[in-house]
Amino acid sequence: MTEPRHYLQFPTCHNRQLAFVSEDDLWLCDLNGMHTRRVTTDFGTVKNPQFSPDGQKIAFSSDREGSIEAYVVAVNGGNPTKLTYTGAACLVVAWADNETVIIASAHQSPFRQGMLYKVPATAGSLEVVAVGPANAISYSPDQSGMVIQRHGYGYPSWKRYQGGTAAELWLRRDSKQPFSLFCKKQMNMIQPVWYQDRIYFISDFQGHGNVYSADLDGGALRRHTQCEGFYVRQFCIDHDMIIYSQQGQLYQVPIDLTTSSPLPAKHLAIDTGSICHHKTRRYDFSSKTLEDIAPNHNASSVALCHRGRLFAMPSFQGPARLLDHNQQQRYRHCLWLQKTGRVFAICDDGNMDYPALFNTEQPDEAAKRWQSVNLGKVLCLMASPVEDRVLIANNRHELHVFDLKSGKLTKVAHSAFGTISQFDWSSDGQWVAYRTQNSHETAQIMLYHVAKGEQTSLTNGLYHDYSPCFDPDGKYLYFLSHRSLTPKGDGLCFQYNFSDTTLAYVCCLQSDTTDPFYHQAKTEEDEKSDDNADDKKA
Repeated sequence: MTEPRHYLQFPTCHNRQLAFVSEDDLWLCDLNGMHTRRVTTDFGTVKNPQFSPDGQKIAFSSDREGSIEAYVVAVNGGNPTKLTYTGAACLVVAWADNETVIIASAHQSPFRQGMLYKVPATAGSLEVVAVGPANAISYSPDQSGMVIQRHGYGYPSWKRYQGGTAAELWLRRDSKQPFSLFCKKQMNMIQPVWYQDRIYFISDFQGHGNVYSADLDGGALRRHTQCEGFYVRQFCIDHDMIIYSQQGQLYQVPIDLTTSSPLPAKHLAIDTGSICHHKTRRYDFSSKTLEDIAPNHNASSVALCHRGRLFAMPSFQGPARLLDHNQQQRYRHCLWLQKTGRVFAICDDGNMDYPALFNTEQPDEAAKRWQSVNLGKVLCLMASPVEDRVLIANNRHELHVFDLKSGKLTKVAHSAFGTISQFDWSSDGQWVAYRTQNSHETAQIMLYHVAKGEQTSLTNGLYHDYSPCFDPDGKYLYFLSHRSLTPKGDGLCFQYNFSDTTLAYVCCLQSDTTDPFYHQAKTEEDEKSDDNADDKKA
């Protein structure tokens, strides 16, 4: 068998006419895979198609307008008719008759357990099917009985589940009898189909999802497919033939109740003749998956973390280079060290975060890793401007200094009220200014001497001070603070409020530093010297 080009799923049959979904569109063909034609084009993601009893219409679900709603389209073509406007997921499960579609939806419930509703094929009001909570339904050949599925959410993520919300099938032989539990076995049974005098369903109680059937009493259990590794995802029955989807392809197997072993399945070699747009090359905007980006000292190169991979690239021309080819590790933070080509990054190997160092100027040099350093979950970091030290803040409300030469991690501070995410290095790399919360409402600015390990309170902590930033010369420290408590009157309600409380402040770090906002009046000698200078210019 040649390699299939298209992913086929959601088969439904009527009188040897097959409908299925491929490339998110609805298609029609015969059971031999011939005369394939497209029914919908660019109509959102189509799923759960169902033929009407007379085979003239197909009901399906689609998210064309946002939420998953029910639609119906004529087999001969035309514009689909929207049946529901619930704003929630409405999955087509069956037809009650040629003019009524049955859907499953939880739009009137805060929980995932849905109910069944009837809706006219020409659109109209929803009518609850009085069977209680259910996800699927199938009628008996004479329409007097029914089998419903309660609980269960399919097999994409519920494989081999046998817990309290495993799918159950409930059977009612006619309208005068109550529902009874069908096939009282500890198994997950979904997608029931009442065909002739047996109930067909999908179950994985033997390890893999396959099609099974049992009589109306739940006995004489038979397995009809022999799928291993990949589950049967959907199936339908037509003229004693089971058509099912598995691994993105459609197969058919005849129903034979005389043997206990499944018969070999025949692959339906269906080729829609269309392009596989889900396999075509496309370009995604990296801004959605870009986790961190850092320019170097002169912005000639950048390091970035994209989809957990670490890259370095020139800013204007040249290719991006992957720094670590090990796909078992994930990178979330990166920065450059001083005016060098070294990139410092935080690596997550699935157990913990640890620092790593890469030399972009020497690609053959092995990366240096400190896997024994316990960083916690790193939130942000900043490199020293002159030395191989990095400030690291984590989810434990801690701030650390990591020395790359010695591999030593030194705790700077810990806050009992929140993370320490705002900090700055002095230009000589000897001091660290950071913001720490001293209560739930207030925060103060602290200074830390790296060599001595001494702490100094820069503000008293009575206000909410934040965003510290050193002056490039190291003489001043700037920060913002919510402390301008000047009430302003409201022109309409004559009430007062504190609307503008944030101002920028500066702190002189040396005793002999002049206040930048203080201007001393000029003396007479200064004025005379200024006049003489002006006369010389003239």
